[in-house]
Amino acid sequence: MPLLLLMVMGVGDLGRVMYTAITLSHAARAGAAYGAQSNGHTGDAAGIQQAAEEEAQNIGTIGVTSQRICECTGGSPVSCTTASCGSYGPPRAFVEVTATQTYATLIAYPGIPSTVPLSRTAKVRVQ
Repeated sequence: MPLLLLMVMGVGDLGRVMYTAITLSHAARAGAAYGAQSNGHTGDAAGIQQAAEEEAQNIGTIGVTSQRICECTGGSPVSCTTASCGSYGPPRAFVEVTATQTYATLIAYPGIPSTVPLSRTAKVRVQ
């Protein structure tokens, strides 16, 4: 019976950690979608954070970081103040949002850490 109970708890924890990871992915995507609405939204860190937190309210407090990234064709990073990427025109702007949370297991399992840092990142091109 103790072994069966341990297995049931383990499966429950696995489901919870997967749910948390998926929710973090959705939160990062929601924050990036908010920031990618326009060039004005790319610097609105508070709005991006709020959009991500609203998406992840089921899992508690999350950490959210965001940044604006500019690239020329081919993915080479450039300064966002660069006027042109040569014959390719102006650089493309992206918003990258990372959502993080530390997951704590229901019980302490032998040989397995009781906390797991989770992090998910989404990158969306600015419209």
